[in-house]
Amino acid sequence: MCGSGNEFFKLMEYAPLGSSIVQGQRQKKAMKESAQLQREAMAEAEARTRSQMEQSRQAQRKANRKRPNVAALLATAQEASTTGPASTMLTGPGGTSSAPALGRTNMLGQ
Repeated sequence: MCGSGNEFFKLMEYAPLGSSIVQGQRQKKAMKESAQLQREAMAEAEARTRSQMEQSRQAQRKANRKRPNVAALLATAQEASTTGPASTMLTGPGGTSSAPALGRTNMLGQ
């Protein structure tokens, strides 16, 4: 029995080594899983960033759309109405010199 006892103690010497190998395999697997999760998180973050950048670009384009200057268009139209073909023959290009006398009984303000 002494011979088998020595073999047992020799095997017991290698037991911590076997345990270390198993522990190392578990750590390796955990590191692979962690790296995969990190890659997935990075991909999601990149997708969110791209989406936010596109939304920002669209908002910028929307803000920069050209809008008509209504005040300038009205001012130009009013200016043009007092001169040129828009003016009437009765008032002429300068308009009237006095307030109109409405309600007179004579013809054409005579």
